[in-house]
Amino acid sequence: MSAIMLPAVLDKLNLSLIARELMDQCEKGEALIIDGSKVNRVGLAGLQLLASAALSAQDRSLAFQVVDASDELKGAASLSGLSAMFGIAA
Repeated sequence: MSAIMLPAVLDKLNLSLIARELMDQCEKGEALIIDGSKVNRVGLAGLQLLASAALSAQDRSLAFQVVDASDELKGAASLSGLSAMFGIAA
């Protein structure tokens, strides 16, 4: 199982490919491990997609975690109250 790499800009313009990857992995019954190391800008749509993926994983009893989150992603998750949901240490 390999981590899904998030793009540098996580906004509504860049989400369709990531959404498909997350859905495919979830449908296969595989844990959703997301690498957030390259993220340098996060939009609300990006946070919504990650929250939706976390809930989908939970519904299927699959692991979900964002690993190697960039400072930008950590900050956005913290401000939105989603750090715990994403498995990001505050």
